[in-house]
Amino acid sequence: MKFKLALAAGLLASAATVSAQNDPVIMTIGGEPILKSEFEYIYNKNSSSSLDKKSLDEYVDLFVKFKMKVMEAKERQLDELPSYLNEYKTYKDQLLLPYLVDQESEEKLAREAYERLKKAVDVSHILIKTNNQDTAAAYKKINDIYSKIEKGANFADLAKEYSECPSSERGGRLDYIKPFSTVYPFETAAYNTPVGTYSRPFRTEFGYHIVYVHSVMDVEKSVRVAQIFKRKNNPNGKASIDSILQAIRGGAKFDSLILQSDDREGAMRGGELGWLSPGRFPDELERAARKMNKIGEVSDVVTTSFGYHILMVRDMSSMDSYEKMLPDLKKRILKDSRAMTVVERSRANLELRYAYAMVDGGLEPFYAIAEDTTLSYKEVSERLQGLDAPLYTISGEYYPQSAFVSSFKSKKDIYDSVKDAAKKNTTESHKTIARYKEYYQLSPREFVNLAYDKYINEGLTSLYKESLLQENSDLRNLLKEYSDGLLLFDISNKMVWSRSTSNVEEMSNFFKANKSKYKFDSPRFRGMIISCADKKTQDEVKKFVKATYPESLESKLLAKFNQNGEVKVKVEKGLYQKGANKAVDQEIFGEKGVYSDNTFPYVVCEGELTDTPIDYKEVKGPLTADYQNKLEEDWVNNLRTKYNVKINQEVLKTVKPNN
Repeated sequence: MKFKLALAAGLLASAATVSAQNDPVIMTIGGEPILKSEFEYIYNKNSSSSLDKKSLDEYVDLFVKFKMKVMEAKERQLDELPSYLNEYKTYKDQLLLPYLVDQESEEKLAREAYERLKKAVDVSHILIKTNNQDTAAAYKKINDIYSKIEKGANFADLAKEYSECPSSERGGRLDYIKPFSTVYPFETAAYNTPVGTYSRPFRTEFGYHIVYVHSVMDVEKSVRVAQIFKRKNNPNGKASIDSILQAIRGGAKFDSLILQSDDREGAMRGGELGWLSPGRFPDELERAARKMNKIGEVSDVVTTSFGYHILMVRDMSSMDSYEKMLPDLKKRILKDSRAMTVVERSRANLELRYAYAMVDGGLEPFYAIAEDTTLSYKEVSERLQGLDAPLYTISGEYYPQSAFVSSFKSKKDIYDSVKDAAKKNTTESHKTIARYKEYYQLSPREFVNLAYDKYINEGLTSLYKESLLQENSDLRNLLKEYSDGLLLFDISNKMVWSRSTSNVEEMSNFFKANKSKYKFDSPRFRGMIISCADKKTQDEVKKFVKATYPESLESKLLAKFNQNGEVKVKVEKGLYQKGANKAVDQEIFGEKGVYSDNTFPYVVCEGELTDTPIDYKEVKGPLTADYQNKLEEDWVNNLRTKYNVKINQEVLKTVKPNN
């Protein structure tokens, strides 16, 4: 993107001038300058822990090793791997996101959502979907329906006849909605429409809607209730429930009468209905429960279509304060469709910051290409060549249509694939539409506008991100620290960690060369555990073991004692420390009576106690650590030879540790 590169270069150039004056070079490693601000930032961050206080000289050595490893990672082009680039971009976007959000809009939306969360709205709606590229017909249809409503037609009847939502079977009834449970425009229409009235037609990503609001319920407090219930079809139900209530009012305990409930299964759970959620229970029951104000309070008899209920409050809680909920509300806003409100305001601020303006008529060639469905891919490419008329301006500088061509082509490929998918009815076509649903209902002109909007938004946002990083040293250092950390992990894994665990020959040779260093911390039994079916077999095994050469002992034992399908012995070999095997604990370590096996109750242990490993696998943990240290030491020595290090002692003396 030309304007992105041009302005970014300007920002970098001006930043470099300031840096040279206020941020001197503290060292060079392999000819690459390291600024004082970067070293001071990481030094203070890492030395702030009381558990890891290091002198400045000690830390210089650690820092140099760290930077040499990062340089080596870059030389090996690990910073060009997709895994690194994706993780770096994700972190950078998350780090800078709060700075891209218009704070005023975010605060307004958070406050609005908080107030709306105190209410639940019972709604019905009529939906007319906007078919691919045919929004005009849908708009006319929804307005015709609206005219019928205005003339007195029944909303539910019209929903059953015309609505293209599955809720049409219930007269458009959706029951209760709350903030974040629907797309933002639908939520706003529902909360802004008075009870007993309907909205004007409005559009969402699904199509055109009309909303009717049946009622609004106060849900600011949460209530957990239990019930005693009598069915409506119980001939004595009403009389019985009245008698139960009278007993409770007279001093009887609610819980002592629960088993009289017709809901036998629920009664066994103490009559628990759980926490109320709008729409989960009949409206009459929920409203009665929410009118109660304290734990233990018992309601009058509540009549619903199911029968008769007496409710008792088991628990109750109120919404958290706005201040406490604000962090979570902000997260939910950015994941919700209302985030576009914040984005649009932020975009407007960026346009002002960079004096962006679009040139009238600049998109006309793109409209013409998008609307001409007969063009082949080659013809599209040919028509896009040479588009050099002005398209937009940034800070008074004009940028041509050609700056948009590459982005337009890539997005048109997606748009065309969605249009093709809409003509089919296959699993793959449905996946394509779902993946790129924002393109699904767009006309060619709407598509061009969206593609251009994305292009400009990306460019302005990138410019702002770069300026943020140049102006804010903490952000810049934090991002660089993360980037270097990713590269350090990758190069260390390649040069030390994976090498120490994957090369069996190297590990074995290292063990043989340093075998005398490794002893077990306590004696181990190395040998064979022979479990016998009876005492006679045990005695015979003992004699056989003494008379048999150790080579192939296991196979000889099995051949002699397990014949004709009869198994008299089991054999297990290994290295055992105390506590690892009950048979070894009993026979070798002297813990009598700990071994028990009804099928093979007698044991012979043949082998030796030792404190010396014979194979690297027997001390793999400490050996691996030592081998990694050796690899690390050799690697750092090679890096010191490869990368010349020069410390500016005068600048180093000016480093100020945080106290």
